[in-house]
Amino acid sequence: MDNFARLLLVAGVLVATRETEAQARIDGSPAILERTTTAHPMHYFVSLPSGWSAERRWPVLIVLPDAFREFEATTREFAEARGSRPFLIVVPMVLSGGGTAQQHKTEFDYTDGAWKLADQGGNCRFDQDGFTAVLSDIRRLYNADSRVFVTGWEAGGHVAIAELFQHPERLRAVAIVTPNFIGRCVEPSIKRLTESEAAVPVRVFHGEDDPAWADGQPLFATWPRLDSAATKRGFRDVRDSVVSNAGHGPLAKEIMTYFGSLLSR
Repeated sequence: MDNFARLLLVAGVLVATRETEAQARIDGSPAILERTTTAHPMHYFVSLPSGWSAERRWPVLIVLPDAFREFEATTREFAEARGSRPFLIVVPMVLSGGGTAQQHKTEFDYTDGAWKLADQGGNCRFDQDGFTAVLSDIRRLYNADSRVFVTGWEAGGHVAIAELFQHPERLRAVAIVTPNFIGRCVEPSIKRLTESEAAVPVRVFHGEDDPAWADGQPLFATWPRLDSAATKRGFRDVRDSVVSNAGHGPLAKEIMTYFGSLLSR
């Protein structure tokens, strides 16, 4: 395909995206689009901010849901919490965020070929390569920033933490909510962080009234291990935040507010 044909293809995708978004906003709800990357079988959901155009770069929030894997519903929840903030909301259909994905295939829109790839290389490799492909897609299609914000709730913390530890160079900030941390998909540290990587803000959020985040509970016990692991890796800005009057959940409004406060940095 020559450059002119490639430009026409991208332009057609952008026009179709705008038309789909406009149609979906007739009832006042943000558009939720499901896509497959061009370089990998990973699916992802995306919601564009109000006023999106290809004329500027846009900040990106990658959201990783809990073990129930409600990918589309999670996209909608964060899109509604976004308000007027200029974030692209992207929810990749990852495999390593909960129990063994191959035992819950009906929760995914994957073909036999995708499952074969995951079986050959492992779910962690599938997610790592798929995550890379998703980032490439959204930069090409939606003029997304090269560095992204990431949040993961509960089991989504597995993927968020692995991404933080393996690829800090492509992150602006990470906010993990009531995370499960057992070192899944985390490889041994192989390089010293650069100055900008070490400065990536790492936050662990939990609700003040969350019964799962209390002394003696399994998730609560992982918190100090995560803080220690992040600090040992070289991250300098690692903090824990208690959200007043909040229970168990992804804390979408609080996460959007926090990341919104970092946009001017």
